[in-house]
Amino acid sequence: MIVVYYHDDLDGQCSAAQVRESMEDITANPIRCIAVQYNGTTWKKEEIEKADEVYVLDFTFTDMGTLAEITGQELIWIDHHKTAMEENKELWDSNILGKRDITKAASQLTWEYLRNDHPLPTTVEYISKRDVWQFGDKKEEISAFTGACQILLHYPEDADWKDLLASYDHENEKVELYLRVGHALTNGRKVKIEKAFERGTDIDFHGMKARLINTTTNASDIGEYVYQRPEYDIAVMWQMMNNMVQVSLRSDSTDCAEIAQKYGGGGHRGAAAFTIRSGGEFSARLF
Repeated sequence: MIVVYYHDDLDGQCSAAQVRESMEDITANPIRCIAVQYNGTTWKKEEIEKADEVYVLDFTFTDMGTLAEITGQELIWIDHHKTAMEENKELWDSNILGKRDITKAASQLTWEYLRNDHPLPTTVEYISKRDVWQFGDKKEEISAFTGACQILLHYPEDADWKDLLASYDHENEKVELYLRVGHALTNGRKVKIEKAFERGTDIDFHGMKARLINTTTNASDIGEYVYQRPEYDIAVMWQMMNNMVQVSLRSDSTDCAEIAQKYGGGGHRGAAAFTIRSGGEFSARLF
């Protein structure tokens, strides 16, 4: 059996889907994909003991050293988060299989690890650039495409991944379909972002002027809408998950990862997240 732990966002799903697509034709072993979040989720001994290979994609467990000791050469670890690198300095540059590089998204690193002899598909290129917020001159197209992905794709097992990962240009019907859907969604999302902003409230957050917004979707787009306004330094989005509050940070002027790390979270300079218990002192100050 091949066990694939992946961060449950579009970049992580794309990474896991690549493992499935690359392995399905060359192995009879079942492939089990398990979504993980930055909320204390951990691996299970009974799962890895049955595994011939264990992938950890777009994510780093807090007890990564223990997992590496148990799995040995069966572990493939691919991540790109600054906080993961800082918290696992010795492991990060070790001989553990996989790729770790904070300058690229996990989906691109996964492609380079599995199929470096093939050009990067449009799908992986766009999802990667969206995840690390490096659009270049393709922002409108990338935003439209990944917006459609977030609506139409939910799991690495989704059938559309096969066609999407096989395309190297826009002459692919599936990519074109996603782009058309995405452009239609973009127009509607603009209205939702403006309304979400209006429902928010201004707060002081770590000495910065912030907009606090309750939202379950479009955190990155809402965050960009906030921090591009001159009166704000950072956007703080939140949502309830059981008895926990998930907080997402977005900024182009401060290190979000550094702040998130103080609360046990992580991410990138411009985009990071953490989870706190509802009703705690910090959440009381926020809300």
